[in-house]
Amino acid sequence: MMEIRTFTRNETHLLDDFERILRQKDPPLADTLRTLRDDIETLASIVSRSPSPTRDLLEKGGVRNLESLAGKLCDRGVDQVVDLPAKAVLGNGFTVSKLHLFGLLFKLTLTIADLEKYRPQTEQIHTEILFDLMAENLYSTILTNSTPNDIWAPRAARELIHLWDYRTSPNCGAFAPAIQELWRARYTIVPVLGTLLGTFELMRLSAQLPTVWLSFLSQPESPPMGMALEEFLFDLDFEEILWLRAYMADHGLSAVDRKTAFSILESQRALKSSNTQGVAFSPEAESGGMQLYRSYLKRQKMARSRQLKALPGPYRTLEELFVTYLFTLRETS
Repeated sequence: MMEIRTFTRNETHLLDDFERILRQKDPPLADTLRTLRDDIETLASIVSRSPSPTRDLLEKGGVRNLESLAGKLCDRGVDQVVDLPAKAVLGNGFTVSKLHLFGLLFKLTLTIADLEKYRPQTEQIHTEILFDLMAENLYSTILTNSTPNDIWAPRAARELIHLWDYRTSPNCGAFAPAIQELWRARYTIVPVLGTLLGTFELMRLSAQLPTVWLSFLSQPESPPMGMALEEFLFDLDFEEILWLRAYMADHGLSAVDRKTAFSILESQRALKSSNTQGVAFSPEAESGGMQLYRSYLKRQKMARSRQLKALPGPYRTLEELFVTYLFTLRETS
């Protein structure tokens, strides 16, 4: 049986501190916290008892191991929940439950003065769990959008299987900090929306970027990468960027800031949903990690829709392109 770790040492200490303070300030809430914590411990034990995806329960009909399962995933992709191992589905529920627990703690740091000092630590843990979910989504998407001949596909399959077994992704530590740094730096790297041209040049000249991003951007420039990069930096859909570019040309605008851009799009009913404020203007409502995760899911949904309908625009998010780049580096090094 492969045991998964329910809480890290830092997470356990944080939970203990919250429960101790809430025992004094709000005993019923402390009881709720203890119940949620115990439930997640129970769920973790169930996930741990679930058979590994690499194990053949019948023990018949040939060898089943990490490499054979990775090969199967590369051939078939991961697109249907019925094809997923039970441990993968249960484990995903465990990660989401844990995310909600620390999301609750983050909200408590906003409302209870004695817990305010724990806000940075709580937000960091919450973000780390979010990136585990993002990693699982990314690896699955990469496999769905790849062929067995793609050099990065076997690495994505192995990383996904490891995550299913242990609910951690070793590779997540390689891409998560870099993506977070780019998300934070985008406000100063591209402070305004101008002609929306020269994005690569601005990025390459920026001294704020980690070396790995400069290496990624030094690849031969391609339209898909450029479009995905613009969506990430401006937190706008490709279709919205095109519309805004035309609007600016028609109205003689050389540059607008993000807030003005969102206002223009909203006033012209260019957005297809009611969520037109963007993630940049509610810093207290959600953690930075959650803002990035919501942006990623929105861009991923649009990318898949374009691909299915054969519409212009990026078919992959910047995160997916970046992770496949990292996998390619590892496979060729």
